Amino acid sequence: MSYASSSRILLALTLSAVTASGASAQLNLQGYTNGAFNSATPPNVPTAQTAVIGPLTFTNAQFNVTTVGDFAAIGSAPSPAGTQGFNNLGSLSLANGSNFNFGGNTFALRVTFTVPSGVIGNTSGNNSSVFSALLMGEVSNVGTGDTGGALVTFTSPSQTFAFGAGAGAGTFVFSVNNTSVSRGRLVPITAQITAAQLLSGQAFTAVPEPATVVLMGTGLLGVALAGLNRRKRNG
Repeated sequence: MSYASSSRILLALTLSAVTASGASAQLNLQGYTNGAFNSATPPNVPTAQTAVIGPLTFTNAQFNVTTVGDFAAIGSAPSPAGTQGFNNLGSLSLANGSNFNFGGNTFALRVTFTVPSGVIGNTSGNNSSVFSALLMGEVSNVGTGDTGGALVTFTSPSQTFAFGAGAGAGTFVFSVNNTSVSRGRLVPITAQITAAQLLSGQAFTAVPEPATVVLMGTGLLGVALAGLNRRKRNG
């Protein structure tokens, strides 16, 4: 086999390793949330917003996350009550105080995406980014300690969203987690993004793993050394 042929084979194998290696699919998602109790539609404002029912307070948040391997988690720690959070879907704080029965009350969470452009939910109308929920749980004090709490159970926790157009069009699944909060606590509302993909089947951004880059460099170095040795022998 000639040097040129062996070089082409080695180079092809090296590039093939880069192509077949695990590449990170990266999709940047940005936006903000709003919430409302006992209301069909929460407000739609990117600035700080709160909603209160009895001793329970919801404070909204902004988020900016990038998927890796078609997945991203949104679950950073909550900010102080009344302060807009970041990289969660807002927070719930439950104050100490008299008993409060949350039975029959509802909570709705709006998730508004500003990036990528053209995000559309799997439901129609202005509520495509609204997750409906039933607020459940009875708050009560027992003995000398604070017990009880509130539980938000989302009735449609996972929704599929589409975005973009043409070669840049894609989809992702957005799933909100049920949230519970006990007396005197502050907790974030969390979520995860899964199955992020372009409809064309392309990766968002192909990022070769470090080991693959090393492999490619090693292969090309081997080709160069083989050529140098061949020239010396024929010289």
